[in-house]
Amino acid sequence: MRTAELAKPSVPISYVLLTLELAAEHGVSREALFKGMAIAPELLLQPDARMGLMQYGHLCVRALQLSREPALGYEFGLRSNLTAHGFLGFGLMCQPTLRDAVEFAVRFFTPLRLPGWDMRFFVEGSQAVAQAYETVPYGLLRQYALDMILISLVTTFRPLLPPQPDIELWFDCPEPPYYARYRSRLPAIRFGAAANQMRCPAAYLQRPIETANAVTGQLVTRECERELALLGRTDDTLQRVRAALVNEQNNYPPLEAVAKRLCMSTRTLVRRLGDHGTHYRDLLDEARHRDSLRLLEDPTLSLEVVASRLGYSSAANFSRAFRGWTGTSPGSFRDSMAAAIPA
Repeated sequence: MRTAELAKPSVPISYVLLTLELAAEHGVSREALFKGMAIAPELLLQPDARMGLMQYGHLCVRALQLSREPALGYEFGLRSNLTAHGFLGFGLMCQPTLRDAVEFAVRFFTPLRLPGWDMRFFVEGSQAVAQAYETVPYGLLRQYALDMILISLVTTFRPLLPPQPDIELWFDCPEPPYYARYRSRLPAIRFGAAANQMRCPAAYLQRPIETANAVTGQLVTRECERELALLGRTDDTLQRVRAALVNEQNNYPPLEAVAKRLCMSTRTLVRRLGDHGTHYRDLLDEARHRDSLRLLEDPTLSLEVVASRLGYSSAANFSRAFRGWTGTSPGSFRDSMAAAIPA
């Protein structure tokens, strides 16, 4: 496959094969799915092949229409075990703790397996949260894509979690009519939520992974980085630092801790940030700004509590910083959000 083709958003052929398998189980033949689509049969025989995101989207729409099964996204997610993700699934198994596995997934899962989505990991009180953001409009496929990515997260991480783990999924959409048929096979779900998330106790993050292997993990990371490079998604220090700036116990990691997590010296990290025209303090302010908006959405949290969770010594210090970011006070911002919600 040519480099120009690789650079376009695409999904691995294993996802295409799984979609074909699910459609066949609902009586839809491969020939019917591919009718009128320029898909070379030999593409399906290449284990490292990829299909363009737009073409895969057309395939999914056709699978939904011909199968008349609106829950194909659920079914895809329930089949997405660790081995379904190739090198990435193997990389998750090699990480020392669940935290490391989640950070590995945040770095590689969406760009390599689910383009059109981005993911952020953070700790909110006693909960660890992986939040998915769509980066392209999915239109008619949005419900399918939401079902697919969130259920896939649960299925993929379940072997790394305790037996009968305490997991909750948040969907920002209403409960679909077909949910009742799958309720017993899914974790607890909150529909109509403010975001699309997988949530579990933060205490799980320290859980060791029995299959951890540092040497193999490094080899898998290199392979994932190579795949990113082929796709035109080379490593971005800024994005990695942003992913590492997670608020835990009312604190963000210091520069030295972030550098260690990124496997580089503090001096190297400072230099690389400088090459991007920024500093660690700028990214820390960005993280605090980002998290402040989320915390202010909760009317039960006082400004003092919000300030404390963001690591400020007082509400006044937080208010000054917030006014610098937005030009308004936290109280005024919260009032404007409340006024925008229909009565």
